[in-house]
Amino acid sequence: QVVMNYVVSSGDDGTVKLWDLNTGDFIRNLVTLESAGNGGVVWRIKCTDSALVCAAGSRNSTEDTK
Repeated sequence: QVVMNYVVSSGDDGTVKLWDLNTGDFIRNLVTLESAGNGGVVWRIKCTDSALVCAAGSRNSTEDTK
């Protein structure tokens, strides 16, 4: 999802990543699930001009939705 000059992505690696839209450079992980790599996955991300909300959970039920 694009917000201002940033792109936020999520995936099966259990992270939410922040990217610079202009350069394409990775900036940092915003979220890293403890269960990443063992079933942890970020299902949804939602951004507004003032907030980023992530719904995260795990496929193996070891981590609560956040």
